Amino acid sequence: MADSLAPPGKEMLMVAWQLRKYFPLRGGVLSSHIGDVRAVDGVSFDLRRGETVGLVGESGCGKTTVGRLMLRLIEPSGGHTFFQPPPEVARRLTEIRDELRKLNPLGTETLAPALKAGAGSTDPTVRASRALLKELDQFADQYSLYRLSPAKMRKLRGKLQIVFQDPFSSLSPRMLVRDIVSEPLTIHHWGNRKQRYERVAELLTSV
Repeated sequence: MADSLAPPGKEMLMVAWQLRKYFPLRGGVLSSHIGDVRAVDGVSFDLRRGETVGLVGESGCGKTTVGRLMLRLIEPSGGHTFFQPPPEVARRLTEIRDELRKLNPLGTETLAPALKAGAGSTDPTVRASRALLKELDQFADQYSLYRLSPAKMRKLRGKLQIVFQDPFSSLSPRMLVRDIVSEPLTIHHWGNRKQRYERVAELLTSV
């Protein structure tokens, strides 16, 4: 998935960094691990204040799993979700991502064996990648949702909410936009129906 090209200056709310979720396949008499279903494999994007990010794809492609990973409703197989990182950290995360992409156009997974081999590698790409990933890991210790304790996650639940919307229900809404916007006026007994709808029309025209 391509990274969002959000305009600079807006507060960074969340950063999805190479999210992965593999579900194990088991078979045989002993239910041995025989493979994985890669529900989500390397999804990255940014979400800034005032933005809406839409995940579009066929049924079963992993959209719901991404949402659950973002909120840590399920544990990831890899990657991070950063929530409200400070501006300087958000900026550095973007720089690290860009630098890793230049060093490893096919992804850091292609260097996995070399990265795990220890610090003795003389390959400049491996050494540079390892340094960047170490810096990323330090940020993750402070800001990744996946490094938070259960107690800290519970405190964040009020800020992190997930809404599932059936697209077919959107085609047959229970309420029209004018009814939704005029509802506060109705509750406070402001004007009659015609006056409320006229007021709503003015509001919708001005925004």
